[in-house]
Amino acid sequence: MLLKKFAPGPKPVRVQLCVCLAILAIQMQTWKDVLPTVVSTLGNDVASHACILDFLRVLPEEVTEGRKITLSVCGSISRDSPPPPRHPVCADRPGITV
Repeated sequence: MLLKKFAPGPKPVRVQLCVCLAILAIQMQTWKDVLPTVVSTLGNDVASHACILDFLRVLPEEVTEGRKITLSVCGSISRDSPPPPRHPVCADRPGITV
């Protein structure tokens, strides 16, 4: 896991990886044990404590202030924006937008 590798720093890299992991955790609705998995993966290393705290700080920020992130050519997740126009490739797939 890259987050474990960069847990000691540099801090900007560590924080960006925490943001990416938080976004992934939000998108993967089937991932029910996010916090236990992240904490157990990072371990009890003293260097990992700052990383765990960074993740705990950015996770609620991404939940409340998250951005629209395109998942694929034929699908996207959007919480606050209106649905985008239909893509020709997805025209025959109900409920899928670009």
